Amino acid sequence: MLPNGVTVDVSDVEWKYIFEERIYDYWPYQRDWTVVDLGAFYGVFSFYVHDKVRHVYAVEPVPEVCRVLREAIADNRIENVTVVEAAVSSKTGTFPFTVYKRKYASSFKEPKGFDDVDRVIEVRTYSWEDFLGEYNILSVDYAKLDIEGSEADVLHSMETLPKRIVVAKYHDRYFSCPDSNYLRQLMIEKGYRIVKESEENLFGELEEV
Repeated sequence: MLPNGVTVDVSDVEWKYIFEERIYDYWPYQRDWTVVDLGAFYGVFSFYVHDKVRHVYAVEPVPEVCRVLREAIADNRIENVTVVEAAVSSKTGTFPFTVYKRKYASSFKEPKGFDDVDRVIEVRTYSWEDFLGEYNILSVDYAKLDIEGSEADVLHSMETLPKRIVVAKYHDRYFSCPDSNYLRQLMIEKGYRIVKESEENLFGELEEV
């Protein structure tokens, strides 16, 4: 059970990062915020912030993980979390996606040094702009991108920018994808001011914030 009473499975690592170290809490959450959680997995971050903001979009492409997400929403009677069973990527369509036995590592990218493939599935993808249009999202106050190496693809395609963004920067250890230097520069080119950098993430905010 999470501190806010939501009943959901949480790993020791997620508990440490989210509830002890509070790695995502750089900005005070606001009740009128719209939050997008790209790479929601079992929704621990989404469920952590749901009672602090207006609405959360939990985006996750693996079908069995989405089932767990929906069951948790129903069991906990949560009304402001929307599960999006898809991936946000560089373009809209349907693309092959590798699901690994360790579900959290599933990715579009070529792996480095591990091959515990469960299966390859076709998943629906949205470009960032098409995703916003599909769900009638006019602006995003906070976005978390932890999408197993596809962070740069999404960042590069963004036109309607989230006001605040947290980007996982370490996936180049495990997948063939851009490194943290590339991600940092891309965020700056998009207009973000880097306000914090941890071992795992880059935190950026637009100048207007």
